[in-house]
Amino acid sequence: MIQTIRGGGPTHSLPLLYAYPFNDRDKMKKTSMILAVLLLLTTVMGEAQSRRPRQSQRRTTYSRVQPVRFGLKAGLNLANVSAKYGIDADQVVGVHFGPTMEIHLPAPGLYVDGALLFSQRGIGEGYGHNRDFRNDYIDLPMSLKFRFPFPSTAPFIAMGPSLSFRLTGDKNHYAGTMVYSARNVATSWNFTGGIDIMRTVQLSLTYNLGITDYYRAFPGGFRNGAGAYGVRSNTWMFSAAVLF
Repeated sequence: MIQTIRGGGPTHSLPLLYAYPFNDRDKMKKTSMILAVLLLLTTVMGEAQSRRPRQSQRRTTYSRVQPVRFGLKAGLNLANVSAKYGIDADQVVGVHFGPTMEIHLPAPGLYVDGALLFSQRGIGEGYGHNRDFRNDYIDLPMSLKFRFPFPSTAPFIAMGPSLSFRLTGDKNHYAGTMVYSARNVATSWNFTGGIDIMRTVQLSLTYNLGITDYYRAFPGGFRNGAGAYGVRSNTWMFSAAVLF
């Protein structure tokens, strides 16, 4: 387990969504604004989709689908980290949610998926996880998806890149003699499998593999910059999406 050295003040256990202390009210305002924007985008896209002219009452098949669909995606994150020299850290549990979009390509079964997600990752310390190094991100995943041609419940596979922007959370974290510094931007690659139920609900499991570093580790502190090395985040994402 990672042993964390804190200041002399009291520590507090907060709910999972905000398990780290905010430095000031600006961070709280920033997070609230982002969540409000995500909710607004989802509402607007759902309203635009509902106003589309309804198709004739013909039997729906997977070869006759709407070219663009919008929806809402949410789920659970199980985040781990990996490093060149190994790292003794626990899994961090978080959430992700936000609007999503599906574009049907002019080829049977091929789609492009995109999303704008609020997503949580971190480095776990155990002991109740009330001192985990946790950060919130805005994720922009984009995947090429193939849906198998089954009439009502269709399995699918997808893969593609994702770009993450750090939103809130501590920039630096002190764990004994080790210091972890969070990067503001990172990239990863998604591998996804799932099922589409009645052209409305999609259940999926994604493995998010870190390509670039999410953190920088400094053994002995920042003064030992020459010995620093990268730490990548690898996350299992269990998701449910509703498409309009």
